[in-house]
Amino acid sequence: MKNMSYALTTNQARAQVKDITRRLGWWNVKPGDLIQQVVKGMGLKKGEKIQKIHVIEVLEAKPEPLFCLTEYPNYGLLEVRREGFPNMTPSNFIDMFCKSHNGCTPTTEVNRIVFRYVDPRPECDCCKTDNWYIDSGDVIRCQFCRREFLSAFPQWAR
Repeated sequence: MKNMSYALTTNQARAQVKDITRRLGWWNVKPGDLIQQVVKGMGLKKGEKIQKIHVIEVLEAKPEPLFCLTEYPNYGLLEVRREGFPNMTPSNFIDMFCKSHNGCTPTTEVNRIVFRYVDPRPECDCCKTDNWYIDSGDVIRCQFCRREFLSAFPQWAR
């Protein structure tokens, strides 16, 4: 099973509130492939180990130019939310993706990968629910008691 880094969206992946990822690579991935989400896959310092998050199953993978997120505003808002950034505009997401992290342009075709989590979504140990949301500060909280995800689940934060 291959490892896929979720360094920018580690918390979203841990809380399973992200079900789409866009990549400049991963062109050989196909529906049914199982992938191990990891915090960081490359650039580990001596003695550091890969930190596993969840196993995901690819449902769909297709090329798509980034500008689709702004050309179709309703689609863009939904996609950015599914990427794990509900408080970001499609334009901000494209800027972050292109300028801050990948050195590409909005016309770049990226691989849009839709996936599902194979392992069950964690429950809040207080409310026994798995209803998570991301608040305005990009902190993942329980919908009912408002506890922070990582505080409620220190075992997932390792």
